[in-house]
Amino acid sequence: MCGIPVEGLTGWLGALAFALKKIIVKITEDGIPQSIIREISSLKALHHLNHPNIVKLHEVFHCLIGNDEMCLSVVYERCDWDLYDFLRDIPRDMGDTQCRHIARQIFLGLDFLHSNHVIHRDLKPQNILINRDQSVKIADFGLARYYSMQSSFTTLVVTLWYRSPEVLLQCPYNCGVDIWAAGCIIAELYSRQPLFSAQTEAQQLSVIFQKAMHRAATWMASGQLRGVLAQWVRCASPGVPPSSSPAKPPASSVSHSKPPPSSVGSPKPPSTTKRTLAKPGRPNIVLVDAVRTPFLISSTDFKDMIANDLQRAALLALVDKTKVDLNEVGHIVCGTVVQECRTSNIAREAALTAGFPDKVPATTVTMACISSNVAMTDIMGMLSTGYIDVGIAGGVEFLSDVPIRFNRKVRSALLMLPKAKKWDKRLMLGKDILTSFFMPELPAVAEFSSGETMGQSGDRLAAAFGVSRREQDEFAIRSHKLAAKAVSEGHLNDVVPVFVPGKKPKIVTKDNGIRVSSMEQLQKLKPAFIKPHGTITAGNASFLTDGASAALLMTEDYALKHGYKPKAYLRDFQYVAQDPIDQLLLSPAYVIPKLLDKVGLTLKDIDVFEIHEAFAGQILANLNAMDSEFFCKEQLKRSDKFGRVPENKLNLWGGSLSLGHPFGATGVRLVSHAANRLRHENGQFGLVAACASGGHGVGMLVEAYPS
Repeated sequence: MCGIPVEGLTGWLGALAFALKKIIVKITEDGIPQSIIREISSLKALHHLNHPNIVKLHEVFHCLIGNDEMCLSVVYERCDWDLYDFLRDIPRDMGDTQCRHIARQIFLGLDFLHSNHVIHRDLKPQNILINRDQSVKIADFGLARYYSMQSSFTTLVVTLWYRSPEVLLQCPYNCGVDIWAAGCIIAELYSRQPLFSAQTEAQQLSVIFQKAMHRAATWMASGQLRGVLAQWVRCASPGVPPSSSPAKPPASSVSHSKPPPSSVGSPKPPSTTKRTLAKPGRPNIVLVDAVRTPFLISSTDFKDMIANDLQRAALLALVDKTKVDLNEVGHIVCGTVVQECRTSNIAREAALTAGFPDKVPATTVTMACISSNVAMTDIMGMLSTGYIDVGIAGGVEFLSDVPIRFNRKVRSALLMLPKAKKWDKRLMLGKDILTSFFMPELPAVAEFSSGETMGQSGDRLAAAFGVSRREQDEFAIRSHKLAAKAVSEGHLNDVVPVFVPGKKPKIVTKDNGIRVSSMEQLQKLKPAFIKPHGTITAGNASFLTDGASAALLMTEDYALKHGYKPKAYLRDFQYVAQDPIDQLLLSPAYVIPKLLDKVGLTLKDIDVFEIHEAFAGQILANLNAMDSEFFCKEQLKRSDKFGRVPENKLNLWGGSLSLGHPFGATGVRLVSHAANRLRHENGQFGLVAACASGGHGVGMLVEAYPS
């Protein structure tokens, strides 16, 4: 099956390299055996398993051979070796990195299968295919079955050497048998010989207990067992190292993992640090003020507007609040993610429709969820170099109406149609348009580089750093409660009203995503991404949001000279980029230590933390990572763990889980909250951090302006 050359199918498959597996089946007096019919049905159902680590099934077909035989043919993509031959052919000194790379792909493939309710049931080196580029694919689904959390099997499956104890004992089993077999295969990668090998089931069971108990005792004595197991269970990925602490910390460490419930939400006394971070020879950059529209759940009150309307509303509100002269503004930069198809520079169009002079340049930037952070740091750079004295940074996202393209066949035909001179050519193009018109291309929700959604990555990250479903739901409830409290106490004074025209015009004045739920309500929600194992649900994830923001930045000298009252200094920033596959949402754990080291501060010096809440599991995993000795030593190259961000300083006015997350606008909202909280809590330093698609992340340091 690794690559059997077969002639006669070239016209059907084109130039595609493929492999053909043939199975000859005897036809009995009762006709084709029901087991074979079931296998054909199962194989055809596997067509939808499209994943880079699952072998691609092209087609299944069968034909009669005479009166008493049938040939079942299964057409797969072609691979260069199976793992059995690969291990036999390559040198014995294959390094640890190469082994980990192969193992990781096996686990990713299994993770995908199990998430789609498929159990392989016959994992062995002969069913793991590998190419010259060392891409790995799981193959041979002849024994595969669909399953649910309630279902279990007792059929004796899996090649003897890779059978788990429950299979050997003929006990009920489910997807755990695949994990066991994968572990045996990974051990074989290193040792070049089967981990457990015997001739009979009884001998196999005996060998398992003898070897496993002996190795466990050896590892425990050397203190390595926990690290070894954790490393492999967490996909053996050098990108997502395990936490140094178990998922449930011992009683002696519980008090360090999170503050007492009574302290959450109450301001902590500010730090005693009162030194300046002004940079000699560079102008101090200040945030004069910032505003945002209400953040609304997509397809609600803003649904009939366009992105330009929201960004214009934010710019107009900022001008009205700060009384800045439009002619003073030297440059405008706005962030967005899902581009308005009628313009690639929404900042320019919003500025013009808001009444800014046409002489004011405007730029649109994009960097996923930190796009408006990029807008702010771009303006900071312009101010720092003296290019401008006044700038506006903002951002917008409008997910109630996203561009949906015709599929490529229709687009190509529409482009070729004006060039077609002959009627027969035009008719052919017209046929392509009509037959493919109702098959549009929806905007991608998966990462371009990995094919994995952010939610799937968040689920894996939460599992890797031991964040339970209950902890995630508790954090989500916390976010909504704090947001509701901030609204009732009038702290969210950066929200400005927006007039919504239409048949029933209205003025929208507040966010509409804040919903305080009970633990019982959240526990009823089903996993949203990895089903049925995942822990991320609609209740502990941020929701699709429409909204815009804008901030006025100046040099301190210019602001004071012209009578403005700054809210905060914008002292420094740092961007990072990590592995987009295994560390997609882990950037805050990298950027926070890096930024604080850069400016010479510690966690104790920070009075206010505003960290983006893409998912509750994501933010808790980042907190666990920074508090993990293993992660900090292995990934951050520190001598000790960095420490845990205290939750009684974190997102005390709610976060993206409750307020909403318009991708292009959240960055300004985070900085605005940090500045306003510093003033309210009498603090000095605030730190903003956020992750973003592509494995990016940003950290920004804010200092309160003396009142």
